[in-house]
This record gives sequence, structure tokens and C-alpha cells, in this order.
Amino acid sequence: MKIIYHPFMLETYDSTPAGAPGRLESAVEILKKQPDYEF
Repeated sequence: MKIIYHPFMLETYDSTPAGAPGRLESAVEILKKQPDYEF
């Protein structure tokens, strides 16, 4: 599966949990280790 991702997605854009800093780093780290996913 190809995952479309850009580092801009890591920027804080909101004061809610959906836009909070650190919300995606752990998921991206885990997915990058999986051979079935292409970033």
C-alpha cells in the first residue's frame, strides 16, 4: 500500500487533539518499519 505523506502533516494546525503536536509521529514510525507500506 502506498501512503501519501508530507512532513507538513506534522505541523500543529489546531488546538484540538486532532491538530496537536506529536499526534502522528508514533504512527508514522511504526508504519515505516512495515515492508508492505511505501512512503
